[in-house]
Amino acid sequence: MIAEVKKYDAIYARQSVEKEDSLSIQTQFDIAKPLCSNEIRYYSDPGWSGSTMKRPELQRLFRDVERGVINKIVVYRLDRLSRMSMYEFFGLIDFFQRYHVGFTSATEPFDTTTPMGEYMMSSLAIIARLERQNISARILDNVEARVKRGYWVSGPAPYGFNNIKEQEAFGHSISSVKANGDMQINIYIMNTYYYEENSSLGTIRDTLNQNNILTARGKRWSAMMVSRRIQNTAPVRADLTLYQYFKEKGYIITSQPELWTGEHGCLLVKKQGGDIRASVAVWEGYIDSKVWIGCQEKAKRKKHDRRRGTGKISWLLGLCKCGFCGYSLTGSQYKSKKTGVVHKYAYCSQKREGNCSKGKACHYDYNMLENLVEEQLIKIIEENKRNESIAAIIGTESFAIDPQKQLRLIKLEEELGNFLHIIGTGDMSKTTLKILNQEIEKRAMEKAEIEAEINRECQMKIPMLDFSKLSFEDKRMVARAYIRKISLFGNDHMQIEWNL
Repeated sequence: MIAEVKKYDAIYARQSVEKEDSLSIQTQFDIAKPLCSNEIRYYSDPGWSGSTMKRPELQRLFRDVERGVINKIVVYRLDRLSRMSMYEFFGLIDFFQRYHVGFTSATEPFDTTTPMGEYMMSSLAIIARLERQNISARILDNVEARVKRGYWVSGPAPYGFNNIKEQEAFGHSISSVKANGDMQINIYIMNTYYYEENSSLGTIRDTLNQNNILTARGKRWSAMMVSRRIQNTAPVRADLTLYQYFKEKGYIITSQPELWTGEHGCLLVKKQGGDIRASVAVWEGYIDSKVWIGCQEKAKRKKHDRRRGTGKISWLLGLCKCGFCGYSLTGSQYKSKKTGVVHKYAYCSQKREGNCSKGKACHYDYNMLENLVEEQLIKIIEENKRNESIAAIIGTESFAIDPQKQLRLIKLEEELGNFLHIIGTGDMSKTTLKILNQEIEKRAMEKAEIEAEINRECQMKIPMLDFSKLSFEDKRMVARAYIRKISLFGNDHMQIEWNL
């Protein structure tokens, strides 16, 4: 038979400083003692402040509560236990209730051992919980407002910046950041990773370390640190190109399109639940948005290539699909010992799993595929059917779209989306529906005219592209700009889906 654990009533007393007019530990014990009905255990922390919970005897009391030997806790006054906020106090009450421990204040109407006291404590606990939720909501609303206005939200400044306080027009102090000498390192990392084909996180790391350039914390660089610099949006110029990029990603954009002029940096904040908010920051921007976007795309390609382990076999890899099952083709290569020629070939990625009955027997010569696709790409290029994505490859500003036209296109797309949403809600008269359809038609025509005008300007400005002289990476980027998918049905049939 298991013996029943003996229960005690506990009296806790605390005195911050021994003063003539302060209530002594013994006096607190004497006042609380009549409220106890069981054998008493005494706990006291003389000389300890109520602002900390890390008091020796208080921690011993908590351990005894967890052991199940305490029936009730009595204090002279609540502040003897702790000088805490209301919702923190009820967190402590929840802890006592979890172990079925009563709590009583000798000089205040707090007694969880009586029905009335328990009811009152429950009511106050609800109030404290609401206050906690209100505080949380106010904090979130404040963060949301700061993001919309482009202020630095909180925490240490990103690499290349220092935390500062700026004065608004009405004299209010706002959080912001200001570039320091390390901004040049940010610019070097981005430009090197983007413009130098053979650059990688590792080569940039090695260059920085060889030149004794340290991080903001005075440490040597790692590849992960370089990656974080590349991902950071704070120094990126917030222009309409970046606006469109974030919009395609599904980010919530909190700044009006007119503000994306490229003068300021960019603030990117991830909220709980996965939503990402983008806004124009109050600080200056230093890195071209096309360079930053190009870095993200290059990092994505390299990650994909590492995962597949075959990224350098062919610039078509990733575009080629098995026409029978729809899965991507994987690649392999070997060097002939007799001739020294490197042979590259592709086969259905489902071959080993046996999930593609027709494609498993097909092998494709990548050299032959590259020659066939290159012939058709050159014809398309000669016809000037170009894609804007090639702008970053050739490296010419002649591809740049007039910002006013780009802004008007964004506005037209938003207006068309709003009109369609209104129509989708239904519940409107025929007259209203007719007016909305007229407005939609008008904006759709204007949008088509602007797009046609931009296309004509591009046709006139874009220099002829010599595909055969492009590097491996540039060929890969051009192919992805023009081609959506290449389906292969055996060695005698190939179907190309174009992005035109």
